[in-house]
Amino acid sequence: MWRKSAGGFSVAADKEQRISASRGRKISTIIAPLLALTLFLLAIMILHRMVQHYQAAEIRNA
Repeated sequence: MWRKSAGGFSVAADKEQRISASRGRKISTIIAPLLALTLFLLAIMILHRMVQHYQAAEIRNA
């Protein structure tokens, strides 16, 4: 698998590196949208909490 040839590592090593690189890209393409979605939902939750707080303060002051 990691045989040493005259010109550096063999084709099997290059193939292995390519597979691991594509696996890394695949993981990042899964994580990036999930992170964006999580941050979006967090922002919505914070805004919702702020609106609730504002409405509660208005009811108290009325």
